[in-house]
Amino acid sequence: MNANSTSFWIGKKTSAYCPPNVPEMGGVCPPGKDTVLVGGSALNVEVPGGQQVYIAPGGALKFTAPHSASMPPGSIKSGFEYEPGNPFGHWTWKGQSGSGWMACPADGAYQVFANVKDAEVPSGNVADCIGFDAMAVADKSNSPAAWEYA
Repeated sequence: MNANSTSFWIGKKTSAYCPPNVPEMGGVCPPGKDTVLVGGSALNVEVPGGQQVYIAPGGALKFTAPHSASMPPGSIKSGFEYEPGNPFGHWTWKGQSGSGWMACPADGAYQVFANVKDAEVPSGNVADCIGFDAMAVADKSNSPAAWEYA
């Protein structure tokens, strides 16, 4: 599952960005090749203000734009859980109207949505989506995975 264009996807690469002035000022840009979460509900980034993970009112799993905590009214910011395991743990969501994830066909890939029956999926039909468990490996790095996800 990768962060790309403020959404999460299966079948699209992680999209990250680092401003050119960071290396010019002697800083180092994190690699930005993997999507890494911290605390279960935020992306592991260096950008000031961070990037939060949320479920949009239509059910899409999204993340905030860099330098902004703005989310649409009615977004869900809680219920995210990381359950450790060996060798893989699971990252999931448990809410009042559903739980878990589903992948829905869109743009030649699969967009990730909360597993809720009234999700507003790209095809318009939740039956086109596939439920899945998000396996996750604990990140043991002490540094951000990306400057920001784009």
